[in-house]
Amino acid sequence: MTLNDSHPVDNLLRRYLDHKSGDEQAQKLANRILEQVNMKPVVKYGQKKIFRKAIWFIGMAAAVLLAFFGGLYLSPVQASPEAVVKAAMFAHALPVDRLYLVETTLDPRNPISRLPNANIPRRNYLWTRGDSFWLEPAQAVKNWAMGRNESEELWLALKSGKGLGIRVPLNEVPEAVRLTADLMTMRIETLLNEVLADFTLIEEKAPTGTHLILAKPKLNHHAEKIRSILLEVDSSTRIVRKVVVDRVQKSRPVALVTFTLIETSVQPGGVYQLEGHLNDESMIVEGMENPALIPILLRFFQNKGETKGKSL
Repeated sequence: MTLNDSHPVDNLLRRYLDHKSGDEQAQKLANRILEQVNMKPVVKYGQKKIFRKAIWFIGMAAAVLLAFFGGLYLSPVQASPEAVVKAAMFAHALPVDRLYLVETTLDPRNPISRLPNANIPRRNYLWTRGDSFWLEPAQAVKNWAMGRNESEELWLALKSGKGLGIRVPLNEVPEAVRLTADLMTMRIETLLNEVLADFTLIEEKAPTGTHLILAKPKLNHHAEKIRSILLEVDSSTRIVRKVVVDRVQKSRPVALVTFTLIETSVQPGGVYQLEGHLNDESMIVEGMENPALIPILLRFFQNKGETKGKSL
């Protein structure tokens, strides 16, 4: 790839490479970043156009600053498990949308696994942007969606009929709902922070270009919910490509939940909001203002918890 000095990111990389002349790994990483910056525009959602090149330019320029001048560019010799997780934290702090396939498989030791059809893996699609997320079923009929917005509110959109939306601040969410939502989803920034602070990190053998980090909880409040977390991290971009969470409930086996990265692209901001999944005729209930509808929220998540192998 030819660097273009008129492009601010190219110029930044050239100046950095002047200091790293002869470093083959730095050149390879620079090329990968520039390939992303020079992606083709334009994605159209309804009447709105999102210029992908501009979004990627901002994100990748930030990545250059963080990775190079922030000291996060790590050679293989320097890449301890802690350093890899720290670099992944910065990589996932960028305003980029990532789509994960979520597959939940019951642990064979879970008594619920003996029920008919209980061992069929459950599949959902999870979009993440920082600590915001939204989730929908992977099957053809997508009759519900749930998510968490930047205001730390959990929302649920039921799309049947005219549609019903429920939005509740996290500090008002019943524990049964919160536990099931945690089981079904992943807040990548929070996960990496907790792994770094509260887990013992072990580097596992992995193919070239990949870091495998096994995390085991050091604190009892994590050990009651998680037996282990396996992180698969791209060694060049520091993006988390796969997360496997071994879930337990008070030390009893529950399920393996696997998050596999399948796409990185641009999503309209509205998809992380409840209104982005309803129509103009839908009814929206805020917080606990209508207690009669809260059982709907509880029952929905209770059913999801049971099908995931966890009775709440």
